[in-house]
Amino acid sequence: MNTDKGRIYPLGGISNHTTVYCNENGFWTIFESDEYGFNNSKGLYKTNNVDIVLIGDSFIEGFSVDADENISALLRKSGFNTISLGKAGNGSLIELAVLKEYAERLEPKIVLWFYYENDLADLRKE
Repeated sequence: MNTDKGRIYPLGGISNHTTVYCNENGFWTIFESDEYGFNNSKGLYKTNNVDIVLIGDSFIEGFSVDADENISALLRKSGFNTISLGKAGNGSLIELAVLKEYAERLEPKIVLWFYYENDLADLRKE
């Protein structure tokens, strides 16, 4: 979004909102966003209680899969306190901002930053 003071880059989606994505696999991807606008259950943001933070774009957000089948949900089912900070369309610079804004204060034991070839084009835009 352009403003008279420069461009604003949203880091996540709308918080506490039902999000409906595409129907690539024969079903609609629908999830209720968390308190920060990401595809997580609410109430996961507890400092010093996060094992893994995932950062990336649509793959990490869970594009085209059910909310209980995305990478973060599967890691939670395996016993890891995991938070997904992925958002479709985010590139490397916005993902760095997400790391600084959200992940750093959570003090996770592990940060998994996912990169895909389209991130080069996103980097040029950012």
